[in-house]
Amino acid sequence: MLSLRNISCKSFFKRSVRRNLTYSCRGSRNCPIDQHHRNQCQYCRLRKCLKMGMRREVLQQLYVHQE
Repeated sequence: MLSLRNISCKSFFKRSVRRNLTYSCRGSRNCPIDQHHRNQCQYCRLRKCLKMGMRREVLQQLYVHQE
Protein backbone atom coordinates (compact mmCIF):
# COMPACT_ATOMS: atom_id res chain seq x y z
CA MET A 1 0.00 0.00 0.00
CA LEU A 2 1.34 3.44 -0.92
CA SER A 3 1.66 6.04 1.77
CA LEU A 4 0.38 9.57 1.22
CA ARG A 5 3.97 10.74 0.89
CA ASN A 6 4.66 8.26 -1.92
CA ILE A 7 1.50 9.26 -3.76
CA SER A 8 2.32 12.96 -3.62
CA CYS A 9 5.90 12.33 -4.77
CA LYS A 10 4.68 10.08 -7.58
CA SER A 11 2.17 12.71 -8.73
CA PHE A 12 4.76 15.49 -8.65
CA PHE A 13 7.24 13.37 -10.61
CA LYS A 14 4.66 12.34 -13.23
CA ARG A 15 3.52 15.93 -13.70
CA SER A 16 7.09 17.18 -14.05
CA VAL A 17 8.02 14.54 -16.62
CA ARG A 18 4.79 14.77 -18.61
CA ARG A 19 5.08 18.52 -18.98
CA ASN A 20 8.87 18.38 -19.44
CA LEU A 21 9.29 20.95 -16.65
CA THR A 22 12.66 22.26 -15.52
CA TYR A 23 13.23 23.86 -12.15
CA SER A 24 15.97 25.91 -10.55
CA CYS A 25 17.06 26.03 -6.93
CA ARG A 26 17.27 29.37 -5.15
CA GLY A 27 19.51 27.85 -2.50
CA SER A 28 22.61 25.71 -2.74
CA ARG A 29 20.91 22.65 -4.31
CA ASN A 30 20.60 20.78 -1.03
CA CYS A 31 17.26 22.01 0.32
CA PRO A 32 15.54 19.78 2.89
CA ILE A 33 12.80 17.74 1.24
CA ASP A 34 10.46 16.30 3.82
CA GLN A 35 6.75 16.38 4.56
CA HIS A 36 6.88 19.97 5.78
CA HIS A 37 9.31 21.49 3.25
CA ARG A 38 8.69 19.53 0.05
CA ASN A 39 6.89 22.39 -1.72
CA GLN A 40 9.58 24.99 -1.10
CA CYS A 41 12.05 23.82 -3.77
CA GLN A 42 10.83 21.90 -6.79
CA TYR A 43 14.37 21.49 -8.13
CA CYS A 44 15.54 19.64 -5.03
CA ARG A 45 12.28 17.70 -4.82
CA LEU A 46 12.67 16.40 -8.38
CA ARG A 47 16.31 15.60 -7.71
CA LYS A 48 15.28 13.58 -4.65
CA CYS A 49 12.74 11.64 -6.74
CA LEU A 50 15.52 10.74 -9.18
CA LYS A 51 17.85 9.82 -6.32
CA MET A 52 15.16 7.53 -4.87
CA GLY A 53 15.06 5.59 -8.13
CA MET A 54 12.30 7.18 -10.18
CA ARG A 55 13.20 7.24 -13.88
CA ARG A 56 12.06 9.73 -16.53
CA GLU A 57 12.59 7.18 -19.28
CA VAL A 58 10.08 4.74 -17.82
CA LEU A 59 7.30 7.33 -17.70
CA GLN A 60 8.15 8.68 -21.15
CA GLN A 61 7.97 5.15 -22.60
CA LEU A 62 4.58 4.58 -20.98
CA TYR A 63 3.16 7.78 -22.45
CA VAL A 64 4.53 7.04 -25.93
CA HIS A 65 2.86 3.60 -25.90
CA GLN A 66 -0.47 5.05 -24.74
CA GLU A 67 -0.69 7.60 -27.57
